[in-house]
Amino acid sequence: MKDLYLSELRRFRNGALLFTAAHLLALLFVNRLFDLQQQRWEVHAVLLTFYCLAGAGFAVFQLLGYSQPSRWLWLHHRPLSRARIFGAIALASLTLIVLAVGLPAVATLAGIGAVSERTVDARHYLAALHIVLITFAAWLAGAIAVTSRAKTAIVVMVLPALLMAHLASGATMLAPALLCIVLLAWVAYSSFKPNRMAPPDSPAALIATALPLQLGLYFALLWSGATLYQTVLMAADLHPTKRALPIAGSYVALTRMGSGAAFEAVLARSTDARADQWRRQLTGAPAASLAPLARNFPVRQQSSNRKSLQWGDGTHKIEWTFSHDAMRFRGRDMFTGRSRGWFGAGGAGDSAPFSSVPLVAAPYLLTPQTLYLIEAQGQQLHRLIELGGAETLTGPPKALAQHQYLLTNRRLIVCAVPAGARGALAAQFGVDLPGPLSELDRVDIAELPDGMLLSFNQGRGMGEGGPAARQTLVFVDATGAAQVVAQRAVGHDFSTLFEHRAWWLSPVLETLVSLPERLLDGGAVADVLPATSARPPTVLLAALAASLLSAVGAHLWLRRARIDPRRRGGWLAACLLLGPPALLSLMVLEARAARRPHRDTNIARMPGLA
Repeated sequence: MKDLYLSELRRFRNGALLFTAAHLLALLFVNRLFDLQQQRWEVHAVLLTFYCLAGAGFAVFQLLGYSQPSRWLWLHHRPLSRARIFGAIALASLTLIVLAVGLPAVATLAGIGAVSERTVDARHYLAALHIVLITFAAWLAGAIAVTSRAKTAIVVMVLPALLMAHLASGATMLAPALLCIVLLAWVAYSSFKPNRMAPPDSPAALIATALPLQLGLYFALLWSGATLYQTVLMAADLHPTKRALPIAGSYVALTRMGSGAAFEAVLARSTDARADQWRRQLTGAPAASLAPLARNFPVRQQSSNRKSLQWGDGTHKIEWTFSHDAMRFRGRDMFTGRSRGWFGAGGAGDSAPFSSVPLVAAPYLLTPQTLYLIEAQGQQLHRLIELGGAETLTGPPKALAQHQYLLTNRRLIVCAVPAGARGALAAQFGVDLPGPLSELDRVDIAELPDGMLLSFNQGRGMGEGGPAARQTLVFVDATGAAQVVAQRAVGHDFSTLFEHRAWWLSPVLETLVSLPERLLDGGAVADVLPATSARPPTVLLAALAASLLSAVGAHLWLRRARIDPRRRGGWLAACLLLGPPALLSLMVLEARAARRPHRDTNIARMPGLA
């Protein structure tokens, strides 16, 4: 095993050294242009995609060298077990990945922290470890694609991609990353055998191979089907979000309306005697819209940045960057790059840490329950409002006429305009949200002589199978008493089956895929009113039909196959339970028996032939 391990290292040492040098120079160059560590997650996702492609490409190049039958047999006919051969190759590849990918990343972070005043936290070193793990997971996926009997096994690349889709704490994400590597390593080892065309030989190997394959095929079906459907709609100029005139009464039509048009649409459904009076008053009334800015707050030691954690003080020429380690902002001179001290919960020069990672919305800073105002002139921080209980802020306040409006996950808070710029916000009253925050698109506000009108526009999640939505009009009188005066159903833009596609394709896999989102803390603002809705009957029938057709397809595929009856029954049960992704994985993993040649009875009866 040691000789094979060293042989693989010698085989790729020159390429690894070149990649290491080029990688280090690229990181140093990019960090000279901008602070790579503080970029948003979209930039980091592009870089991780490059690392995944590099890892998978390395596996393809490495194992294609053994792909010829003679070389493949020569590799397996060593005086070593299959596990030792695969372990030597995988361990050598991991060593090369650590050298070419991990070492330059760690060296760059250490250099930046040593020679500059840029913020380098423990989470950035954890990110370097994640890069190595994700690259190695991509290598395993590439190895699976090369050694599997069907090249469609490349869809297991979805598993490393799923690791990039969650912005939880870097330490928390280590467990899913290691679990993904263990699962992919098991699959790669199961397909690493002399006869690559043979299906997995044991029930455990079959289950370990089929599960990631089914997840990959689930996403492949979901994404390709949705792309094809929407492409056809766009070609026919029927796509709801692209067409010039949206469907009347739909969610897209509501989002394109201004505040005045939205009030008119819902007032048309009102039976209140004051509706005509409100229509006349709306003509010259001050109006505005308020939408949730923060549906997710940063969590400590987050693997990437959902939003920027930097803000600039133009008056004093200071760039403030939040440090997750110190839980304070670190100052850096915009011109010289020298240190300018710390900015804590009390302002510049204060060492008190923030209770949680704040969201920057200059001139405001927000934690889940506290709103701060940044006074750049005096470099001070003023606490405007603090919430209690489970109530969470969703953004900075909106000023309109004589009030300031603050939206939380529970209610819309109406505050009086403070006498001074530094004054705290005094809540006069609050209006409860009529639905969950996750479904709220925006709130339209109009101040009238005798009160105010509030239009709560729901429907944000309908395109992804969310509940049916309504536009709710609330009148608030001068005393703060709120009354629902009109409601209007918001129509769907897409067909029912398209909106619920992720569920009916495979309810079990959809639940499994959404499980990490529920278990990992990504800083999501929780709904006070949960979004609950029953699946439409057409969706239930589609899920049932997909399962039954998958089971029938599995029966036809295995009808002449000579396999163990328990294995056959397991496949039929999996297709019935998991739907089309299980059927496709069956076609990938199990060879279909060849048809028997048709016997010509006329020839058989010729003299001299049996």
